[in-house]
Amino acid sequence: MHDWSDVEFAASSNKPRKAQDFLPIVADLLTCWDFLACAVAGQAALALYARYVLTAKLDFSASGPFWRDIVFGSLIAALALRSPAEKLNPRFRTTGQLILTAEGKCLLTFAMLIAVGLATRATDDLARLWLLSWLALFTLIVAGTRFAAGSYLRRLQRSGSLREAVAVIGTAAARARMASRLKGEVDVVGLFGTGPDGPGSDRADEMDQLLDMGRGGGVHSVILALDRDQHSEAASIIERLKALPLQVAVCPEDGWRSDIAPRVRMLGGMPMTVVADRPIKHWDLIAKTIIDKTGAAVLLAVFSVVLVASALAVAATSPGPVIFRQTRRGWCGRDFVILKFRTMRTDHGAAPGQTARNDARCTRVGDFLRRHSLDELPQLWNVLRGDMSLVGPRPHAESLHDIDRAGREIVAEYAQRHRVKPGLTGLAQVNGARGAMTNFAQLRRRVDYDLYYIENWSLLLDIKILLRTLLSLSGENAF
Repeated sequence: MHDWSDVEFAASSNKPRKAQDFLPIVADLLTCWDFLACAVAGQAALALYARYVLTAKLDFSASGPFWRDIVFGSLIAALALRSPAEKLNPRFRTTGQLILTAEGKCLLTFAMLIAVGLATRATDDLARLWLLSWLALFTLIVAGTRFAAGSYLRRLQRSGSLREAVAVIGTAAARARMASRLKGEVDVVGLFGTGPDGPGSDRADEMDQLLDMGRGGGVHSVILALDRDQHSEAASIIERLKALPLQVAVCPEDGWRSDIAPRVRMLGGMPMTVVADRPIKHWDLIAKTIIDKTGAAVLLAVFSVVLVASALAVAATSPGPVIFRQTRRGWCGRDFVILKFRTMRTDHGAAPGQTARNDARCTRVGDFLRRHSLDELPQLWNVLRGDMSLVGPRPHAESLHDIDRAGREIVAEYAQRHRVKPGLTGLAQVNGARGAMTNFAQLRRRVDYDLYYIENWSLLLDIKILLRTLLSLSGENAF
């Protein structure tokens, strides 16, 4: 059993990933807000200038003489004020520093605009008083925005919601140095051994402990502090870590660099090669969640009559519950209860197993529901509840399917299917890889489709799969 005396755990390990998702989204929203605020400030300053200074009436239409200047100035100001997500973290910037930095950028931006205008004689028709009024209004808005954003982020930081929980894997000396360098920048929640005292030897339970922490939300990122001669061991560790939606980065010792992925992240003043990351994050995660929730609610309403009719048919034709419940393995390897219309008799007496074509255990209504995939409709509630997504790898019945139970041993990448939520339909299903699995080749083909979907995910791909699903609900493998 591992001696955990060298592992320091931070408190409140099950926090949302706001450090990874929320801050980048806030940075994007602030950029959009700065553009709109600058445009409104310019228009307001122009209106005041026209009312109290000019006697001639100005043209405020989109084709007016000042419209292009306002849009151009707003675009330049928004881009100049944009800050990387990590710069918004209260751990590194106070609210006062956010305000001062933004105000300085405002002054510099307008100084550059005036300088360009003077050099090109573009300011001949513009009033300097209007530009100064525009600058004054915009800086006030920016100061108020940064104060509100900074105060809110500070409250989140004090509550622990912005923390990034990081685990370090390496030899004793390497992981100790890494933890020291990262102190104050992230929360190091665990130090795990490698090499002679790590996974693959008498301390192999450490990797299982790390994976359990990741499933529980206690780890957001993993850093591998490795030597030059540990490339092969790093590959095996990375493959296991890819079972979870974690960011995995390599910070090698002695100048060794990984060629697995080109992306580099700076942590503790050191460049780290990101070799694995969450497939869906930031705005993509929000968009997919909105589509899932909205789509599930709409489909439940559209198919409400079919749902009721199916439930009544199941109840009237065979004794037993209308809804069949079964535990499946879902996102991050967590178990959930999947819902389906019951399609088999409760008194068949046969041992549980995969459904076969013309299965004697199916009722007549159940056979019809399976053939047209109507037995899956209750899973829309799983989607609405957040257990599943409309599109994703299908959750296999691990307690029943022998070949599925052996999947983790037969196919090394099998567990990587859990990096995204399981789906009501998926790329494998629309390509004919559905129904019972009877050999290794079928399992390999299904896993290959699932991994391709995860690595190449996009909203457009989800839409294509949903459209193709409508055309294949009654395919030859639906039974």
